[in-house]
Amino acid sequence: MAQINIKVDDQLKDDVSKIFAEMGLDLTNGIKVYLKRVQQDQKIPFEIKGTPNIDEVAQQYRAGNPEVVTRLNKLLSILAGPDDGTTGIGGSVLKATSHQKKDQPGGIGQGILNNTHD
Repeated sequence: MAQINIKVDDQLKDDVSKIFAEMGLDLTNGIKVYLKRVQQDQKIPFEIKGTPNIDEVAQQYRAGNPEVVTRLNKLLSILAGPDDGTTGIGGSVLKATSHQKKDQPGGIGQGILNNTHD
């Protein structure tokens, strides 16, 4: 039998242990139930939320939402990698859009959006 060791916040462990105890389970068996469900369903048994839909982000970017514009441009610059001749994943995308005008409003991300949503 395999053993799994994980580190979690003390408060999380205490809270979840209490919830499982109310169900008649200890922490180990509660986690086993979760793992069995993932195995049975071949997916996480709930929807993970928190990341906005890419279409929503693109719409906010096109509308000029300053936070979205700044964050997306920063992400793409980081993905582009160092300016030392090497190319990260973002650099490949940037090279594909290098024919775009440098003074085009919106920054790097806008050029990519313009080239992928014609």
